[in-house]
This record gives sequence, structure tokens and C-alpha cells, in this order.
Amino acid sequence: MEENILGEKIAEGKTKIVYSTRENDKIILRFKDDITALDGKKHDTING
Repeated sequence: MEENILGEKIAEGKTKIVYSTRENDKIILRFKDDITALDGKKHDTING
């Protein structure tokens, strides 16, 4: 299987970033280490 390489950023939300790939039917999801609660009033980072 050919390795996918990150394409352009398609979308970004509070928990993940969506990237295109060279293959039109595939995407890459990159999950963030940030967590929030209470509509963003509490924020922390998960290490690991």
C-alpha cells in the first residue's frame, strides 16, 4: 500500500484536523492533544 502524505487541511475543529490525501476517497484525521469542558471554560492538554 502506498503511504499517504498529508495534503491540504480541509477542516479543523476542537478535537481534530482533517487533511486530504493523494487518493480522492481517503482522508487523514489528526487528533489534537487539547481537551475542553464547559464550552471551553476549562482547557487542558493530554501529554502522550
